[in-house]
Amino acid sequence: MSTSNLSAARIAELVKSDDPVATLFHWLVELWDAEGVDDALLNDYYDEREKSTRHLTWTLDQVYGEFLTGVLLPQVDSRQVAELLAQPRHALVLMDSLSLREASLLKQRLPAHGYEVLAFDYAFSEIPSDTEAFCQRHWGVSAPSAVNDPRFVYVRADAPPLDELRREQLVVWGTYPDWFWRHAHSGKTEHIPPDEIYLKTEALLLSILERIRGHDEIVISSDHGYLALKAGMAWSTPQPYYGYLKAVMGTRAAPISDSKEARALLERDMIVVHEDHFLVKGRYTGDFGGVYLHRGLWLMECLTPWLVVRCG
Repeated sequence: MSTSNLSAARIAELVKSDDPVATLFHWLVELWDAEGVDDALLNDYYDEREKSTRHLTWTLDQVYGEFLTGVLLPQVDSRQVAELLAQPRHALVLMDSLSLREASLLKQRLPAHGYEVLAFDYAFSEIPSDTEAFCQRHWGVSAPSAVNDPRFVYVRADAPPLDELRREQLVVWGTYPDWFWRHAHSGKTEHIPPDEIYLKTEALLLSILERIRGHDEIVISSDHGYLALKAGMAWSTPQPYYGYLKAVMGTRAAPISDSKEARALLERDMIVVHEDHFLVKGRYTGDFGGVYLHRGLWLMECLTPWLVVRCG
């Protein structure tokens, strides 16, 4: 059965799975398979598979409604990154906001650049699924540009070429593709096609990988993924709830409140409570601005790629 045409019966099997998140990850990998996708097909790759992902997650929520809150949410914790950073030797490249979409493309394309892909797995973001929570967890600061550690290298796309990166413990933070998401409110990101965003992200990653020395294996991951909400990609959010989401949340995560609107959203199961935050669930949306969002509770926001590569 095609992953893009998942039936309610197949998703019901998830309930019996020993590891539902791992099972769902493999479905997503199948759905976002990038074999045969060249540069000319990148925009179609994003558009077609995003539609299929919307279908998958909507069906999942209807059949297995407790998955996001009862199964996924308790596991969302970037412990895999913490465990790697505790190792005496490691090389970790974090591409800000890189998702399973881009990782599936990289899995297919990196071998042509001389890199063997040893493993393609998943990790998790923090909650909320944003850079600030991730950086606070691992470095005690609110942004990667504020990390003061000689083992940590922050790479902007407009930075001069890197020197050789030769450290026993190495973390490199690349600002793409999140740079594009952060410019969404300017109205510019919507007009940059996905193929251009991906190719610029790939080029920045390759420029980082080629400067790393002294490591047999390199892990490529990210701090969080993202939600792509182009026309028709959100879940149906009728009024007055569309307006309530804007009023209560403003973004995908917000401090808990006890307003009439918040209670209505909770009763409608459009937001969930996690510690001291409300999180928007799934692909529901208000007038948050921009096409690319994160900080909520959804698969492609909270699952992050974990690619292990070796230079051939």
